[in-house]
Formats: sequence, C-alpha cells, structure tokens
Amino acid sequence: MNYKFPFIKHITDVLPHVADFPEIVVVDRGDYTVINYIMEKTGTFLMNGPDDIGGAIRRECRGLIFRNSDGVLISRPLHKFFNVGQHPETHPDAIREHVQNGIAYTKADGSMLRCIPLGSSIYWGTRMGRTDTSALTEEFVKKHPVYERFANVCIEKNKTPIFEYVGPDNRIVLRYEESDLILLHVRDTFTGEYLDIEKEVAGFPEIKIIDSIGKFATPEELVEYVRPLKNLEGFVIEYKGHKVKIKADEYVKIHRVKSFVQVERSIAELYLTGSLDDNLPLLDEADRADIMKF
Repeated sequence: MNYKFPFIKHITDVLPHVADFPEIVVVDRGDYTVINYIMEKTGTFLMNGPDDIGGAIRRECRGLIFRNSDGVLISRPLHKFFNVGQHPETHPDAIREHVQNGIAYTKADGSMLRCIPLGSSIYWGTRMGRTDTSALTEEFVKKHPVYERFANVCIEKNKTPIFEYVGPDNRIVLRYEESDLILLHVRDTFTGEYLDIEKEVAGFPEIKIIDSIGKFATPEELVEYVRPLKNLEGFVIEYKGHKVKIKADEYVKIHRVKSFVQVERSIAELYLTGSLDDNLPLLDEADRADIMKF
C-alpha cells in the first residue's frame, strides 16, 4: 500500500494512536523515551486505506525516540514493512507495480542502528535505544570517526541516518569476517521521507552504502530468483520509500534452527538453575505443554 508517511514531531502525535495497543510499548530511558512494538498482533499495523493516520503512525513505532526534556522526535528509524505474501497488501498481484518500478537492495544480516542526538553527544541505538549492540557500534565509530561527522551533518538538517551493523561479534545467521556499518537509508526525521542516500552521502566516500542489484520485471521473477539463493538473507524492494522484503529459503531455515536452539538452551538453563517450576505458571497451558515435552 502506498500512503503518505505521517508527520511526527512530538510524542503527543503518537501516544493517542498506541494507547489501545499493548504490544507497542512506551519506555522511559531517562534522557529519552522509546516507542517500539514488541510483537505483531492481528490489527497492530492494519491500515484501512491510505488515509488511516493511526495505522500509518503505528507502522512508525519501530523504535521512535523522543527527547524527554521537550518531547520532540530526535530519531526515526525504518518503518514497519512486510514480506512478500505476508498480508493482502503484499500479495504478488498487489505489489506488481511496486516491483516493476522499484529498486532491489541486498538485505544485510545484522542489527539496525541509528544515531540518537542528546545534548552535544551522539549515541547509537537499536530499536530499543542504547543496548549491547550499541556499544559495539560506538566502538566501531570511534575507530571510524567519519560516521560521527556524517551523523552530525544529518542531525543539523533534522535527518536520521539508518545503518546496519554487521560483524563476527554480531552474527545472526550469515558470517561476516569484519565489522562494518552499512548505510541503509536517510530519513527526514519529521516527515518520514526517505531521501536519496547517494546524494546524502556525497562527500563521505568512506561510508559504505547498501548494495543495489537493480529491478525485477515481475513479483514472480523476484520470488524465483531469491528463494534458491545461498549465503544471502534476501532483498528489500523499495518504491517511493515503501518497501517489501523477501528472504531466501536457506536463510529462513537456518534462522529457524538457530532460534530453536536458543529456546532449548533457555529451557535447559531454567531447569539446571531450578527455576523452571517458578516460570511455568507464567505461561499459558499450550506453552507449558510444549516445554514439558523437552
């Protein structure tokens, strides 16, 4: 669905539209407040047409950060977008024009990072603000100060640069031999417009931007090309700022296995520490039954 990205300048522009959606959390982190969705339920991101401002704003709740001193929006990462075929609006027939006219970008397999300007300092945050991955990114930026210079230029013009941090110390599925901070997009912080990253990064040749492979003629051609790929997460197709994503089958399978292993380790840790019985009552009957099968 193509719609105009909502204008957001103050936290009060968002709060009325998330009040009845507990899956979207509002978290005070001291100097700033984060508004971020923690899970998707039926209707969380539903839009009843391109003029549905509430749905459009909820799609922006992927880590919005507001300065606590005045409530002003200071960091606007990527909006929520979906896989090909995940919803009716991303069914192949519904995205035909999008695919034919859009550009395909490689999907980097790391963590999304963006700058958070607070006072005279610039910090780096994931969807929930400063986290362990932020520390890795900030260490990388110390060694490559061009990123902070670029971030300052963006911030002065009310723009949010959005990156993907990849590296051996932040492995999701794919293996990266070296750490890198890849520029994905630059957004106007208030209007949400996605800007031309090649123009935005002009003058900063050291900064790596996400790879583009051009266009696909049809959604079917896109699916046929991406599904069998190896050693690649997938692609994001962008058209007028709006995006759809598609992942390779191999990547999805490996990610599912790794997620399963992490769950098993967590259950084993609860068992070995004697805290499994304390945590089981917190779960519903179906989840308790699944865990008791291990």
